[in-house]
Amino acid sequence: MANSTTTKMVTALLIASLSSQASAQSILDAITDSFSAQLNPATELVKTGAFDEYPQNTIGNAFEYAFDDATWQNFSTDRGEVIVQFDGKISEQLHTSVIDGLNQQFKTNPMSFIRYSTYMISKVVEQEGRVDSTILATLDSLYGCKLIPVPQNKLNGKTMTLYSTRCANSESDNKYLAEFTRIYMNRFWAPGAPVSVQWTVHADGSGFDLSFMGSDSWENLDYTTIISEIYK
Repeated sequence: MANSTTTKMVTALLIASLSSQASAQSILDAITDSFSAQLNPATELVKTGAFDEYPQNTIGNAFEYAFDDATWQNFSTDRGEVIVQFDGKISEQLHTSVIDGLNQQFKTNPMSFIRYSTYMISKVVEQEGRVDSTILATLDSLYGCKLIPVPQNKLNGKTMTLYSTRCANSESDNKYLAEFTRIYMNRFWAPGAPVSVQWTVHADGSGFDLSFMGSDSWENLDYTTIISEIYK
């Protein structure tokens, strides 16, 4: 049975909705949100909260705007931690925004395009453990290029082997990098790709911390970069 506070809230919502001639759906949504806030306080804490870097927009608004099929849930771990989880799918709008931003960056700073392409080619080699992956082997054959390892490069404090392209001429080299980047970016923040994000709620319920961000489309990206794209 609903308590008196809940009854008063629902009644107030009904009166407000009816007085403004709101639709039946808006009334139902208002009532649902009211019950959700009481039944899932941990989820509401996160949804109505904000990242320190983006205080102007709540997490709930930002994530539900950026992703399709948005859902929220909360659960407790074996250690007694309360976890709030968001699930959704990357929207076409978000994908376009990210790619447009990269393309603009490349136009403004051509060297950033070369660095980005070189890094992503190297990550493909690292992940697949070979330089003749399907994508790279096709491009090597098409443009008459081969990959040359440049060892002992430090990136974000981590030593990794980078691979640069060696082609017959600079025109082929540029075409190789452009085609690779086009193929890679079609997979990058791919529309419809599922994502999961988790926050760990403080034991006293006073706040929360971002604890996990997962998606095949976010591989090799740090949390700060992902969040900045969502809030762009």
